[in-house]
Amino acid sequence: RISKRIVFNHLIPGAYLTYQESKCVNELLSGKTIKQAAIAMQLSHRSVEFYFNNIRKKFGMKKKAQLLNFIRSSGVL
Repeated sequence: RISKRIVFNHLIPGAYLTYQESKCVNELLSGKTIKQAAIAMQLSHRSVEFYFNNIRKKFGMKKKAQLLNFIRSSGVL
């Protein structure tokens, strides 16, 4: 299994997304709900919620829209 990380060091020192977290974000950026993203990723919705909560903690954001706008504006994904 290849470990792939997407690094956001230029925005937040030490911040990165794991492969599964980046897949989760891409699904959510495309406008899908957590449940729709879970179906597309073939995971339970609880797994996608877990990944998304980890992402929010890494970036210090509380709202889904706030986080997605931040990631979208960063141009990394």
